[in-house]
Amino acid sequence: MAAAQSIEFGKTLFSQNCASCHGAEGAGDGPVAVYIEPKPSDLGMLASANGGVFPFGDVWASIAEGSQSAHGTSMMPVWGDLFMEEALPKQVHPGISGKDIVEARMLALTYYLQSIQK
Repeated sequence: MAAAQSIEFGKTLFSQNCASCHGAEGAGDGPVAVYIEPKPSDLGMLASANGGVFPFGDVWASIAEGSQSAHGTSMMPVWGDLFMEEALPKQVHPGISGKDIVEARMLALTYYLQSIQK
């Protein structure tokens, strides 16, 4: 089980980066959603849509690599790349790379999404 700190950090990341499309509660009803086709997913239903099992690896991959429609157009930003651009100029601690920072962010975000399953 994810630590509460990871989930809280993931919630903050979600609010800052995802809520405009997916909504504050992840239901796919963010203020930008009316301009997106197909509509953003209800992220609280991921486990339900996957036989009751949260698709951790698929969610991680969507965050890291973005997602594409059947026609190959980008549907979701590649947050891994965006997080990396933000992390690269920062030196947090010797031995912690920008990649480490990005993976921690993606992990926290994935844990948060796992925590909101209905």
